[in-house]
Amino acid sequence: MNEMNRLHRRAEWTSVLMSLLVLFGSVELAACSPYYGDHRGNVMSGLLYDPERPPPQIEGADRKTPVVPASRLSMNENPSSREWQNAFHGNDAISIPNHPNIKRYVQYYRHGKGHDGLSQALERAWPYIPIMSEILKSQGVPPEMLSVALVESSFRNCRASRGNPAGLWQMMPSTARKLGLRVDRKTDERLDPIKSTEAAARHLRELHDQFESWPLALAAYNAGAGKITRALKGRCPRDLGEIYALKPIPSLTREYISKVMAVIVVARNNLL
Repeated sequence: MNEMNRLHRRAEWTSVLMSLLVLFGSVELAACSPYYGDHRGNVMSGLLYDPERPPPQIEGADRKTPVVPASRLSMNENPSSREWQNAFHGNDAISIPNHPNIKRYVQYYRHGKGHDGLSQALERAWPYIPIMSEILKSQGVPPEMLSVALVESSFRNCRASRGNPAGLWQMMPSTARKLGLRVDRKTDERLDPIKSTEAAARHLRELHDQFESWPLALAAYNAGAGKITRALKGRCPRDLGEIYALKPIPSLTREYISKVMAVIVVARNNLL
């Protein structure tokens, strides 16, 4: 209880800081969420690269040499990526198999069409990463599971139309309510980064306890625990290949597992 109180106090101070930044014109308020982010999904867009605005200049430097946008920096140079690396440092509780689907998505995020999207998601993510990592660890969930939020929402904390998933963790209304979140016409706690992360952490922990496997927990998070239970029919797949071979598991869910694990590989090895 003391640990959770400390996390909530830290979240309150973070909220106060963001409000002050907004007051002094450094941050654009969100149009898609009452929390952090502007209408393009960018967090603190006054401080980050905005493609619609000329890049800032370093005072005293050659005016023809602009500051490099964060999305064009390597993971070692980009401050938002360093936050991501810090969250993943020393955390290898999730075993990543040597599977061609994962390799394909690693290349997709490193050199393919997914590179810019992942870079931009990391830029949006940095205000959330420290507190979300602590919440996951407090529930016994590896901080690398932040990759779930990245794949689910690209860290765009947006509302959804009625009955659809919403928030950083893209929870359905029924799932959110079962996890203790308030979802009604007046309040949608799926959009609260702290409360939704606490709920997602509990949910991921419960799924891992049920299926005794992080890949299967990911499958259940995506497709639902009931569908995965029916797909298993009492079987205990030993590796990702056997999980993929279970025909009742939707192809989109198999791709989802690969994407999350590929993001973990990229972050662990500074490959962006």
